[in-house]
Amino acid sequence: MGTLLMMMGWLLSDMPPAAVDVARQLYVEATQSYQAGDWAGGVERLERAYVLVRKPVILFNIAFGYVRLSNPFHPIITGRSA
Repeated sequence: MGTLLMMMGWLLSDMPPAAVDVARQLYVEATQSYQAGDWAGGVERLERAYVLVRKPVILFNIAFGYVRLSNPFHPIITGRSA
């Protein structure tokens, strides 16, 4: 997970500092949720982070959470609208 957090810093360098700070905190919280097995909580935090910064790494981790929740047909994974 440390590598992903380092990647986040590099990817977010062009975003407004306030949005980056909030998104980074949500990402850290989501990582903790995933590690605790709280997939729904992690997905919720990542979705909030994605609204702020719209980076592919966040979207990838949201999709991972939905797969872990046994919902591989969620629109975020299939690319279809709800």
